[in-house]
Amino acid sequence: MRTRSLATMLAAAVATLLSALPAAAAGVELSASPNPVQVGQPASFVVQGTFSSGDLTFTQAQCKLTITFFDGTPAFEHPCAASPCSASTTHAFTTAGAKTVVGLATCPLAPSYPAAPTSKSITVNVSAKSPTPSASAVFNVSPGSIQLPPGQNVVRTLTYQVNGAGGATTATSAAGEFLVGSERLGSSLQAVTVLLAGGSGLVTELLLVPVAVFRKALDRGVNSVDYVRTFTAGALSGKTRVALRITTAAAADFEVRRLELYFENRQAEVTVPRSGAAPKAFAEISFNGSGLLQGFWEVDGREIQRVVRQLAFGDRLVLETPATPALPTFETGAHVVRFVVTGPRLEIALPSIVYFVTEGGAAEPFGIALQEPADGAALPVGPLRFTWEKSGGAAFFLVQFFDAEERLVFSAYTEGPSYQLPRIVDLDALPAGKSYFWKVSAFDAENNRRAESARRSFVFGK
Repeated sequence: MRTRSLATMLAAAVATLLSALPAAAAGVELSASPNPVQVGQPASFVVQGTFSSGDLTFTQAQCKLTITFFDGTPAFEHPCAASPCSASTTHAFTTAGAKTVVGLATCPLAPSYPAAPTSKSITVNVSAKSPTPSASAVFNVSPGSIQLPPGQNVVRTLTYQVNGAGGATTATSAAGEFLVGSERLGSSLQAVTVLLAGGSGLVTELLLVPVAVFRKALDRGVNSVDYVRTFTAGALSGKTRVALRITTAAAADFEVRRLELYFENRQAEVTVPRSGAAPKAFAEISFNGSGLLQGFWEVDGREIQRVVRQLAFGDRLVLETPATPALPTFETGAHVVRFVVTGPRLEIALPSIVYFVTEGGAAEPFGIALQEPADGAALPVGPLRFTWEKSGGAAFFLVQFFDAEERLVFSAYTEGPSYQLPRIVDLDALPAGKSYFWKVSAFDAENNRRAESARRSFVFGK
């Protein structure tokens, strides 16, 4: 056993002496892991060189291993002090494609060992970086739940926020769905698009919740409906969900659902003599829930009185213009009166009414010929356009809509001989299945009423 141990030791010593002799590279191995890789992903490269014997020591011959990546970065070099010699490094490519990498084993000061350097080349396949997983993109909606009263169309503002959407420039939802579980009770066909900068963006939606959705939910014995949208942003996607909870009008979220303006004659216009008694205007406000109402009366864009009222345990409030300061009557012409609601946020269009101040009585207006719709027309649910002949000298027009009891339900100004009702108005102020009237008045550049049409009737939603 001792003789064998000594022999083994001698053989090892001889092998060590032989390996210390320099020289020509007898072979090179090069490997990469992982392969393939993605752009920007570090890969590990291992090079190994085996040298034959020579007359110089490794230190004298300066033998070394080299890895060249051919992508503009410096080559990796490693000095060798024994044979075999191995070294490793990591490298990440910045572009996609098939990349050639070369490993060399050389002895610069022993050029005759070898006559030509030994090399090894491999191909590394680099793919484009994969998109960020969809789980990293966040799609949010606010508020997450809403208390709504049954039996009426409701409008709410929703705010969508997208974060972490990578390189996408937009996030789009083609439509929204009203769901009870997996059953669809209705849909909103209005598309919503979020413009993204750095993968983030914000947008709002004016959501109309039809009363038919509430009826279907209550028919199924449930009092909660989910409003769901699916957004896509490039290769990413996500869902938003708003819980719509059906409750009583008193327990619903505080909102102004209708605002009606009129004068003492229950009309949207009145004529008074110059410096005569001031007309009195009224604002009839229908609301849900409880909260603080804030707003102000204005005439021709000038605020005349601010109003703050705490509302609770009811659904209707009537306000009137103040006695001091009263509506002015010292200037002839048309004067526009509005009640502007500043809180809560109003989801309906603000109406306006007009009073005329004249010198010694109202001028005889000439007629305006109404065109469409025809008198007594049955109009479908959807965009409603009203047209009439343009009157000579008319600078703008006042369009008024009345219910069957001749109460004003909506009015608006327009410069051209037509007007299209906003969708919010035609579904909220004009409930389907009822009769209404409309008429048009024309005004000149000095705000004097110059013409007026006859009334026409129509039925909405038949």
